[in-house]
Amino acid sequence: MELNMKELTAEEITTLIAKLKDELKSRETATSRLVVYAHDCYDASNYHKNKYKHWCKLIKGIDDTKVNGYAFMGPFLCPFSENKVEIGSIVVEVCNTDYTAYKITGDNEKEKICKARRGALSKMIAVIKEQCEEEVC
Repeated sequence: MELNMKELTAEEITTLIAKLKDELKSRETATSRLVVYAHDCYDASNYHKNKYKHWCKLIKGIDDTKVNGYAFMGPFLCPFSENKVEIGSIVVEVCNTDYTAYKITGDNEKEKICKARRGALSKMIAVIKEQCEEEVC
């Protein structure tokens, strides 16, 4: 298949990139493995769980026009139960004002990507966006 990139508009290239990412993801999904993920505060005391705000999100994309938690696109996960996610997924966890991004590496295993506090998320958003582009979120 021969494709002349110079003849394509910017919109056509963007659409083509999105379709190619979807195709790659569908091919990887067929061979992907689900593992157990739990929030860092999963087994915390009831006092801690009730005192602080907790949430976690499976990252499917980044909206870099925003500089708060709304920049993270994807479904919410339950912070106080185990969740099944694919190996290599990126998850953002929140406990009070602390935001932490992890790459899921195995059952109850995760690798920290970066950490930030509410109100100072722009660097974290940029790092996760870069990871998503490399990993095809």
